[in-house]
Amino acid sequence: MPARTKPQAPTNSGKFLFYIIEAIAFQTIIIVTILLIFMHKTSPKLRFQSLSVQNLTVNATSPPSFFFRLNGEVTLKNSNFGKFNFPDGKIVILYRDNAVGDAFVPAGRVKAWSTEKMNVTVVAESKNDRDLYGDLNSGKITLSSNAKLHGKIRVIKRKTTATMNCTMDVDTTTHAVQNLKCS
Repeated sequence: MPARTKPQAPTNSGKFLFYIIEAIAFQTIIIVTILLIFMHKTSPKLRFQSLSVQNLTVNATSPPSFFFRLNGEVTLKNSNFGKFNFPDGKIVILYRDNAVGDAFVPAGRVKAWSTEKMNVTVVAESKNDRDLYGDLNSGKITLSSNAKLHGKIRVIKRKTTATMNCTMDVDTTTHAVQNLKCS
């Protein structure tokens, strides 16, 4: 009688290979998801939160002029995964696209997913602008502000810029800032 051989158990190498490929695909999906969520770069947002007018002096006669000091709080919101480091910068106040004042913004850092508050003071002055006479008689001086803070986001090491474009009205009778809108 021929020798009996034991029946061999089926090998699980096919299942093993399937589980290895499935684990690699799952890890790849997790890594891509983390990269898309946490490493996505957005530009930090720079905004005026509040402004007050001090020492407002207006001359509506010839030549028309104004002089005042704006004290305000500026916020820089960083919604990135890494810190935002930036060098010195400045905020420029404009009247009809002409610079009438600027404020220094010192170099700094904003932590990941946080907002940094800074106090700024701007001395604004305009003289001999022929359009100024009509605005002073109306009681409102419309101003705009621009700022760019160039910096780098740590961790992902990408350069980005925080920008500010605001418009506002300075009421010459109440000495207050009205209609402050930032984008």
